[in-house]
Amino acid sequence: MKTTVLIPCYNRPDYLWQVLNDLMATPQVRAGMPVVLACDGGPQATVQDNIALAIKARIPNLRCIVRPDNFGTGRNVYEAKRYLFEECQCESVFYLEDDIRVSPHIITLLTNLQRWLSANYTNACVVGSSLFCDQTSEEKLTNSAIVSDCGYSIANHMMTRECWLLSRPWLADYVRQFLQCDYNARDSKRIHAWMKAQSEKLLGYELGAKTFPVHWKIKDHFQSAPSTSQDAVTVLAFRLAGFSHVVTLTNRALHIGKIGLHSTSEIWEREYGKTTLDIYDEDNTRTYFRPTPQTIQQ
Repeated sequence: MKTTVLIPCYNRPDYLWQVLNDLMATPQVRAGMPVVLACDGGPQATVQDNIALAIKARIPNLRCIVRPDNFGTGRNVYEAKRYLFEECQCESVFYLEDDIRVSPHIITLLTNLQRWLSANYTNACVVGSSLFCDQTSEEKLTNSAIVSDCGYSIANHMMTRECWLLSRPWLADYVRQFLQCDYNARDSKRIHAWMKAQSEKLLGYELGAKTFPVHWKIKDHFQSAPSTSQDAVTVLAFRLAGFSHVVTLTNRALHIGKIGLHSTSEIWEREYGKTTLDIYDEDNTRTYFRPTPQTIQQ
């Protein structure tokens, strides 16, 4: 398999239905690009509902991974990526959480962005779209080709097998040490200390014409206010492996999850409520991008 779409899902079929319908609007999925549902288990998992929705959405090439127990997001995603990259030998995986709506052109856009970055920069990049954008429609259109280094918006990203294999040691260690238990039993203090220790290993990128401008102060983030989230450890592993995480400044994805493990309506309204999901037909052919003019920092 070349590129596969991976969607972890748990207990939110109403959101998943919107995501699946967006994917069916992409030409790649309609043409048979595999879509894999990584269904976490447990009494609240709604596994059968989620699978039924994917069938109802008429995903042509649907595959399902069903967990016998509740793995939690981190372990579920890690095991699903390991399976796709190492056992199925996927060349690339487009990871999409079950509450992220997307533009019908997003797979084309991110594929072209990845190719453009590979042709122009040495710090091989993981690509995605920003999830929120407070620009006007006119500003978004003007900035639609601008991309930026990022330390968040990991809920949608396209990564290669090379990236997986190089970042896997840190992800595997994190899963082995901290994710073999119930989520509420995780030792946040130990995770905090582990992530801070890993960030000490970060090296600065050398300035050069072939280095994508990395300006997200990821090391400062873990040293001053370390996070213990799955998103944070994923971005940290990318950077430790020598990859930058690049997103489009204008969003082509939208977070709709008002309800979830860490979501409330108040948080959603504050962070995402003013963002709209605009569609740009130019994304179907866009092959040139511009990085934000920032100074490289580490």
